[in-house]
Amino acid sequence: MANTPPFLGIIAALPAEARSLGVDDAPAGQMVELAHEVVLIRCGIGRVRAERAARALIRAGAGALLSWGTAAALSRELGHGDLVLPLEVLSRDGRRFAVDHRWHHGLAETVESQGGGCDGTLAEADSVLRDADDKLRLRNLSGALIADMESAAIAEVCHGADIPLLVVRAVSDSATTRIPDSALAAVDENGDVGVARCLAKLVFAPGDVLALMGLGRGFRAACGALSELARRAGPEFQWPASGAPVEPPKPAHA
Repeated sequence: MANTPPFLGIIAALPAEARSLGVDDAPAGQMVELAHEVVLIRCGIGRVRAERAARALIRAGAGALLSWGTAAALSRELGHGDLVLPLEVLSRDGRRFAVDHRWHHGLAETVESQGGGCDGTLAEADSVLRDADDKLRLRNLSGALIADMESAAIAEVCHGADIPLLVVRAVSDSATTRIPDSALAAVDENGDVGVARCLAKLVFAPGDVLALMGLGRGFRAACGALSELARRAGPEFQWPASGAPVEPPKPAHA
């Protein structure tokens, strides 16, 4: 890929997030071609894997990166399936990275045609935000609307490489959603789900069934919103790869 024109690199953490792009088989850490000059890596969960995927895409010739997937809501105004196109990403060490404004503006019009969407700030979470207290704490510290564990690492790599960044996230768990232990046990670091691990936890916490069902409904709503956006936007997500130069991501302040 290194000798081809710059392509769009998309990074998603989970298999269902990859499926929302129309990819049924996306092994963690492997590049999958979605369309001409559009390549996906499903990275797995967390900063380290996201950074590794971002660097691999850039080495292969990516000219822009899109962080794609689900997120936790920090604001009570957001519900399951709501789409968010953050204007900036806040890392855990306090650095702020702006997305490419021209690219953001173009895709925002498509999101609005789907019936909604908002911008604001996405904050990096060090780990899964398990309950309302965790989310309120991060909301108060950051002022962000949503949080995930991958976008900040991707933003930092984009900034270092001086290439455009865009982030698209759909809310899978609301500001009051509790993440039960069975759900945490089910998903490994690569983002792959093990039903047996989930059931093993449920044996000792049968009361988690309702919380698990609610979490599943929220996740399905988020992936449905992502799928619809992917259908409307097309595989290149209106990346302005030609014409006037795009604006690379820059920290809002040190």
